[in-house]
Amino acid sequence: MATVVDLYVDQGSEFTYQFLYRQADETTVIPLSGYTGKFQVRDYDGNLLHEGTVVDYLTIDGPNGKVTITIPGSVSSDWEVDEAQYDVEVYDPSATPYRIVEGTVFVDPEVTT
Repeated sequence: MATVVDLYVDQGSEFTYQFLYRQADETTVIPLSGYTGKFQVRDYDGNLLHEGTVVDYLTIDGPNGKVTITIPGSVSSDWEVDEAQYDVEVYDPSATPYRIVEGTVFVDPEVTT
């Protein structure tokens, strides 16, 4: 079961968040060496707002079990939602998917444009 972490994005500002993938004891890191992955942010109608992969907006520090996502300000400034949903999936070397985190994205509206 994926961990639930809600994100709070200041619309129009770059947003970066780092997750540490750990076992149920909350201290033992699960290494992600050789893993790839992606994440998506979607509105509640299912429309894709942003996607990141290891090519662009997703970084995986395998030995340390760290996954970092980035949402550029230029992307979030176009969003016309107050809330959205997201998840992050990683894929082991045999391409088996694991959804490691999911949650709600709360958008703090941009005033200055």
